[in-house]
Amino acid sequence: MHWKNYDEAIDLTERRFQFFPQAFRWRGRRYQVETVERSWTASRPGWRRYFRVRCTLGIFDLYQDLSVSTWHLRRVKWVGEPSRSLWTVAKRPKFSGV
Repeated sequence: MHWKNYDEAIDLTERRFQFFPQAFRWRGRRYQVETVERSWTASRPGWRRYFRVRCTLGIFDLYQDLSVSTWHLRRVKWVGEPSRSLWTVAKRPKFSGV
């Protein structure tokens, strides 16, 4: 496993204890946080609060930009590379010609 950088905006949809990430949406998919492994605050660049969280598909480093209160996905260590089936729309049934 290796880290893959993204640094993309996410929607935080649930918090635990009004502080820790519990669920978030990224690229149209919802991720449920199983465990918060670590949290820390950094002052550069700008004030950010980081959370390392474990979900079913991997370990995610999330951060909240405290100056504008937005949430971002910094990087992911995938348990297994996400399969194409996770990102594709269900196929339509074939026309039988009847």
